[in-house]
Amino acid sequence: MELIHLLRALWRRRLAIAAASVVPALVFGLLIYFGPRAYEVDLEYNFSVNSIHYKKLTDRFYSGENIAKIAASLERDGAADLAQAVRATQETDNLPNIISFRLTPAYIDFANKEKLKLSLERSWADNVEKLEGLHAELLTIRLRASSREDAAKLAAWTRYNFEQQAPMYEIDDHWRELRLELNTQLGRIEGVRFELAQAKRHAEGVLRQLEAVNDRGATAAADPQVNLTFEDVAKSDRFLPLPLQIQALASEAARHDQSLQTKAREHAFKTEALALATELGEATRANLDQPVALRDYLAETRARLNSLSSPELRDFLLTHLRHAENLALDRASTTRGDQPKPQARGTIQKTFFAFAILFMAAIVVVSLREYALRAARD
Repeated sequence: MELIHLLRALWRRRLAIAAASVVPALVFGLLIYFGPRAYEVDLEYNFSVNSIHYKKLTDRFYSGENIAKIAASLERDGAADLAQAVRATQETDNLPNIISFRLTPAYIDFANKEKLKLSLERSWADNVEKLEGLHAELLTIRLRASSREDAAKLAAWTRYNFEQQAPMYEIDDHWRELRLELNTQLGRIEGVRFELAQAKRHAEGVLRQLEAVNDRGATAAADPQVNLTFEDVAKSDRFLPLPLQIQALASEAARHDQSLQTKAREHAFKTEALALATELGEATRANLDQPVALRDYLAETRARLNSLSSPELRDFLLTHLRHAENLALDRASTTRGDQPKPQARGTIQKTFFAFAILFMAAIVVVSLREYALRAARD
């Protein structure tokens, strides 16, 4: 009886329920339809990355100093509100709602690795190694803004940042790696030089002793009774005649001396290369928070290359220059034009969803009111 009474009450209030559901839902739908529309732009790059490279790429792109460069560029271009919105998302970690990265193939989820199927037949270490070795071949940067003009400006300055400013972090990495490698090589050269010097001194010391013995026994050298004999030359040179031992030791000392000279030249070159790498690396790091463009860096590096007189140092800097030029080629987008596309508003779906919520709320309100009236009559 209670259920029938409730249904009768709902039927009596059907017009009120309909008005409370349909009218606000229609108003909500009209506001969505005539309200501001969001726009999207996709920047695509042929970009081969693995999970580690992708993590470094996104961490640096979303860093405070790099986002500040994009925001400053937007401000200079007259998009102050968008620049403020970009800065504000830094505090709430909502920047991916404006600028987001997507990788293809889509089954690789480098962020949380949930979409990759792992084999139970392999060990966990093998699965991790397989996962870390996977590469994505296409990188898409999706940009969102509340107007067509803002979307176009955001696309222009994000493209400029990603292609010209963000690569400077990788340039800094490359200089750091070169300095570590040169320091390691210098340490190895110094260790080898010490060993060669010790071996040379030993050979020269033995040579002087043998020459002294040979001088004292020169008159007896013709006596066949004092000639040295040996059975196997390969096992030891101690059984060689003194003149041959002296000759062998002199040759060994000469070889050590030549190796020392070669290592000295190599050490001098790598010392100069380390000094150059330190100078240019520190200059690069000092400018990371500045809007330095990769093309400007390439021009400055070419000018520095032309100023070097040493062919070896020129080759060293030219190797780095080729690396930087490859970065510029790698950051060349496959898309041009950057025409913003309007996002679907989803007016119908959102209106029906609002209607459903309002309809259920109206039924609950009518039911509670009817229950309160019956309780008051009773």
